[in-house]
Amino acid sequence: PSIAALPIPPHMGNVSGEIRLMAALLQDAVEIIQGRRVPGMYGDQKHRSNPRQEAIDWVLDDDDSVLSFLSCCEQFRLNPQAVRAKVLGKRKRAA
Repeated sequence: PSIAALPIPPHMGNVSGEIRLMAALLQDAVEIIQGRRVPGMYGDQKHRSNPRQEAIDWVLDDDDSVLSFLSCCEQFRLNPQAVRAKVLGKRKRAA
């Protein structure tokens, strides 16, 4: 499934920067997990992280702080479990 399957408006008009950032976080995580986006790499070769695993960890995290997966879902009235199922599918069990 693509991010288009999630009810996040593609053009957000006059909404706050925080709302746009939340939408961008969700979209970025979905695209990285699904392999449709290659994230930029920062730092030297030795200290590079695994952006795909970080995105999966973010989606699976039950933290509800500002800009967490759960708070982003809440903002857009998305069911976090349903989003996880769509985005991760079988990968959720493997992560």
